[in-house]
Amino acid sequence: MMRHPKYVRRLSAGGAALATGLALFLTAPVSPALAASATPAASTEGENVALASQGGKVTATGQEVAGQWGPDLVIDGVMNPGAASRDQSRWSSNTADDASVTVELAEPTVIDHVAIEWEAACAAKYKLQVSADGVTFVDATDVIAPTCGARDVQKLTAVDAGTPYRFVRMQGVERTPIGGQKYGISLWELEVWNGAEPVIETSRADSLVPLPVNVDADDDAAPFTLGRDARIVAPASLAQSAEFLAKLMRGSTGYDLPVVSSGARDGDIVFADGAVSGFAGKGEAYGLTSGETGITVTAKTEHGAFNGVQTLRQLFPAFIESDTVVQADWTAPAVQITDAPRFTHRGSMLDVARSFLTVDEVKDYLDSMAAFKLDTLHFHLADDQGWRLEITNEGRAAGDTIDYSLLTSRSGATAMTQQGYKNELGRTGYYTQKQYKDIVAYAAALHITVIPEIDTPSHTNAALHAIPELNTANSRPGVDESGRVPANGTGSVGYSTMDANSDATWTFLEHVLTQLAALTPGEYIHVGGDESHVTPHDDYVAFITKSVQLVHGLGKKMMGWNEASVGGVQQDDAIQYWVGGTADTLDAVKNKGAKLVLSRSNSAYLDMKYNSKTPIGLTWAGIGDFPAYYNWDPAGVVTDGGQKLPDEYILGVEGPMWAETIRGGEQAEFLGFPRVISHAEIGWTPQAQRDVADFTTRMASVGERLLAMDTNFYDGAATKWEWSAAGQPVAVSPGRDLTLSVATVAAPGTKLQEDGAAIAVDRVDDADGVSASTLQDALTATVDWGDGSEPTTASFRTDAERNALRAAGLYEVRGKHAYAEAGTYRGTVTFSDGSSAAFTSKVVAGTPDPSDPAPWDSSVTPKIDVAPRGMLVTGCRGR
Repeated sequence: MMRHPKYVRRLSAGGAALATGLALFLTAPVSPALAASATPAASTEGENVALASQGGKVTATGQEVAGQWGPDLVIDGVMNPGAASRDQSRWSSNTADDASVTVELAEPTVIDHVAIEWEAACAAKYKLQVSADGVTFVDATDVIAPTCGARDVQKLTAVDAGTPYRFVRMQGVERTPIGGQKYGISLWELEVWNGAEPVIETSRADSLVPLPVNVDADDDAAPFTLGRDARIVAPASLAQSAEFLAKLMRGSTGYDLPVVSSGARDGDIVFADGAVSGFAGKGEAYGLTSGETGITVTAKTEHGAFNGVQTLRQLFPAFIESDTVVQADWTAPAVQITDAPRFTHRGSMLDVARSFLTVDEVKDYLDSMAAFKLDTLHFHLADDQGWRLEITNEGRAAGDTIDYSLLTSRSGATAMTQQGYKNELGRTGYYTQKQYKDIVAYAAALHITVIPEIDTPSHTNAALHAIPELNTANSRPGVDESGRVPANGTGSVGYSTMDANSDATWTFLEHVLTQLAALTPGEYIHVGGDESHVTPHDDYVAFITKSVQLVHGLGKKMMGWNEASVGGVQQDDAIQYWVGGTADTLDAVKNKGAKLVLSRSNSAYLDMKYNSKTPIGLTWAGIGDFPAYYNWDPAGVVTDGGQKLPDEYILGVEGPMWAETIRGGEQAEFLGFPRVISHAEIGWTPQAQRDVADFTTRMASVGERLLAMDTNFYDGAATKWEWSAAGQPVAVSPGRDLTLSVATVAAPGTKLQEDGAAIAVDRVDDADGVSASTLQDALTATVDWGDGSEPTTASFRTDAERNALRAAGLYEVRGKHAYAEAGTYRGTVTFSDGSSAAFTSKVVAGTPDPSDPAPWDSSVTPKIDVAPRGMLVTGCRGR
């Protein structure tokens, strides 16, 4: 089956995956050695009885524009957000807060649930109403505040669920302002279901992110099964990628997976050094073939092979990402892939200047980036609020008396002093040069290039605060009564500047950039150049021009924000567009030979809120979840006479993430993921193959994988998150009556019931907002212990519940049991939807009792210790 982009979703009455545009794939993994399979329970599948094809009719209070976006489009079964605006199949109401749309069903129906696919201009508040006769309507729910641009599933909580109704109404209460103005209430589909939505199984080959260029899956062919005796065979030229894969898979499978250089046999994973058909000259290209007898990854470079590994890990169940051994069905579908990226720069930016991140927190973020083929870390090391890199006095030029150690002793100890969650201050600290080199080397092993930024001439208050010699006639702000520029931990911008005409400025920058260049093997040094509001224009141009010359003199290429386009930019330098006019940027790219990095703020800035309730993040560039960050073309941001730029002008895309509100690595991950994955696909997949609806479908499988990777993210309602389970091996002594963990569940968007008996999708519109999941009802479980005893009821526990700043954590499935005799037992966890996960219990006398970790208490403030040299150390999840 050749994958093609889906530009229009046609909805069927019985297909929930089609009805929502979301692939609903339930992975219920089982150990192949146990010869047990996960089989869904037989159940009555519901239908969307609101569809016109099912006899549904619709009326509304009006529509925003005559002749388009009429009410009949909410029951036509089509969602086409990629279409031109006037051709989109959605209803946009009359411009009134109390606008409504009413569906009349073909016959009175007992309603299981109602689902609304909201457009960006959703109702800020609404309620559902029902009627038997179309005249007298009663409220069927309380007032609901939905998430715009997401699927909204509601039970009829205010009426008798067993009563049949013929009419269902979305009754608006308040509209959502867009750009400060209220338009009509807009929705794609209003669905009325008479039963549970069917779960459609899809191949993992259809859920890859980023979408490969060519995917040919053979759904009828037997999959590859990773066996305990499998090896990884690789030539020396590709051995690093082979070792990376082996280490990843050993952690979850417990298999030895030796890496050998020759002698491939059936059941092995083989790396082949060779060209990839159709991608001549593409260093990142790879081919991947999976089948019953083995897997082959083909590439000419380590980077290409590494890219193939990232695709391969997505072909296996999500728990392949686990760093502890679990039991799962380690299979990969039969597929052939050839692939290479659209752009070479696919990046994310960490701002450690405003609030520091530890070395391990940065490495965690790099690990998560690499899994989606992101290959550039823009490292923002200095700003008004802090300075984060050790600069030594070694190598000072003759006559240079500046004490560069003051940069970290003074401004390594400053950070944001406002805007943190619950008023937490920004985190302070800095990297020694040894630590910085460690980060750069760690990134390089993941084929990620680090581009450091020392922002100038503005955003320099931390440098001016630390180094007295920089405070000269034209620097800003001025010194206070102590003779120093005060530290400034606010979010203010543009008030500081270095003096372009001061010799001290250039002595300082030459020394700093010389050391930075020596520590950084990548091609680029980022010199900033943004928001220099108090720098006179001529001084600004001169400053950037001299900075470019300085960077070139160090053997590097210059990168700067788009304001820097006016200053001395040369061939192969890079301009990073973020906001404002594009004429200077176009001139630098078209006439001076610079390359373009696209970071348009309203579709790229990762530090914006997901919605109005998100407790961290800003709003000035807009708010939104991953679909809003996906649906744009980098070639169309800076245009030439109204025409898109050719791709050869573009270096790539990047998602900057400023840290005014971020405190620590988990919060950085929360704002970064899943939105940065949108940028990963924008930078990888050809524009003609990208479609936001198809991407949303494929993203449903990403959440469980992020949980297994221990990556925090926002598990909102933009997609219908898939879930999966894996068995946990048990070791216990006979005769011990204990509570044992027998399986692990990854279920984004869910919460634990208070008694621990079940987990269910979070549909409560509280501080953490609603989510969506393939779980339609509460999930319970029973445990068959494999020793002939009666199955027992299981409970669930988690050490990281879903809250306003983190996704649902992994759940342990637990049961109380005593094995009477020693031996090896094959048990099964059966979930209430009929799926199952197998586990093995090894019962041996003298085995120590398993111990539970201390439960997570979100009310306790984490301990923070300050280590020598000002380095902040916090508890982290180092891998």
